[in-house]
Amino acid sequence: MINKDFEDFFRYLNKNKVEYLVVGGYAHIYYTEPRYTKDLDILVNPTIENSKRVYKSLCDFFGVKKLKISQLHFTKKNKPGEFSVAIGNPPNSIEIFTNLPGIDFLKAWKNKQRFKYGKVFVWVIGINELEKNFKTVAKINKKLE
Repeated sequence: MINKDFEDFFRYLNKNKVEYLVVGGYAHIYYTEPRYTKDLDILVNPTIENSKRVYKSLCDFFGVKKLKISQLHFTKKNKPGEFSVAIGNPPNSIEIFTNLPGIDFLKAWKNKQRFKYGKVFVWVIGINELEKNFKTVAKINKKLE
């Protein structure tokens, strides 16, 4: 089932030429089978120009000219396991990351895959990078136990 808000958000990301990758549960769904996920996880390239494009996309999405965060907010790498910005409530929330354990954005960008979500095309992390991220997160979680 297509979430209209997610589809609109992707439309703004694409319109503003944001370098982003769908990661997490939704990426997993593209490669396997449907499953429940509480949010849409997006990894963005943490460059100055891309941060400005993410900011513009969020302004467009919310229909505002300015947000309470800086245009450069998305240049700061979030700590592993923490997101940079969260929008909405599960299961309709969007979490934007600037950093993921085990993932180098530029390498992942080279191996991205294009899939269709509703009426828009989206960039999804490559299967090898997705598996690497899942394994790295599992190792981190095991160490924390």
